[in-house]
Amino acid sequence: MSGAALSQRVRVGIIDSGLAQAESSRLPILEALRFAAADDGSVIRMAAVDDELGHGSQITQILLENNPCIDLLIAQVFADRRQCDPTQVAAALDWLVAAGAMVINMSFGIPRPDAILRQICERANEAGVILVSSAPARGATVFPAAYPCCIAVSGDARCSREQISWLGTATVDFGAHPSDLSGSGGASYAAARISSRVSRLLAMGVAAEEIRSSLQAQCSYHGPESKHSETARSAADYAVGMLRS
Repeated sequence: MSGAALSQRVRVGIIDSGLAQAESSRLPILEALRFAAADDGSVIRMAAVDDELGHGSQITQILLENNPCIDLLIAQVFADRRQCDPTQVAAALDWLVAAGAMVINMSFGIPRPDAILRQICERANEAGVILVSSAPARGATVFPAAYPCCIAVSGDARCSREQISWLGTATVDFGAHPSDLSGSGGASYAAARISSRVSRLLAMGVAAEEIRSSLQAQCSYHGPESKHSETARSAADYAVGMLRS
């Protein structure tokens, strides 16, 4: 895909822990907001603060790697730990859709379904937004990745940074290289790589309804990894940040 012409810019929303303030000035950020849970159960919208966890910054680096077509919309839901309430994610999704996001990356999961979160995801999908979420390669089902309107992604150790795979299991659609730029591993980073690839496809003029088939056509591997490959991977390759449920 590196030589393909990119004909338009693509707004990509990232729901995560925000960005390091020292880096934000040099990035193509359209807007960054924080979504915090109030004591009464409501969600307060305010200016984003520094990324204490570093996770959102890592996700952003992967998304922007060799990808000049992206404009960023940052929705900060994690503060000093990778936990938040599903209502914060729902509020962030609503804002991102209204702000014109074409792709939304969600590198986290919740261990049980949430009716409001599913409704918001489905509404975003109906609006033509591509939702990408991380999921473990094996083990328990997580959400929103398990919702049919989301592209579920896990790490695939077979893939180089430039490759993706079609896993096609009951819980995961695609796989990608599971490490960030520093070598840390996780499904979170694989999801960011798929989101980056989706944004490039959209920039090339591929219609939203053709994204899944276009991704499948680019896959270097088809089917899940062998048991030997999975066993050889560290537990970090399956890590998915959890929301409070």
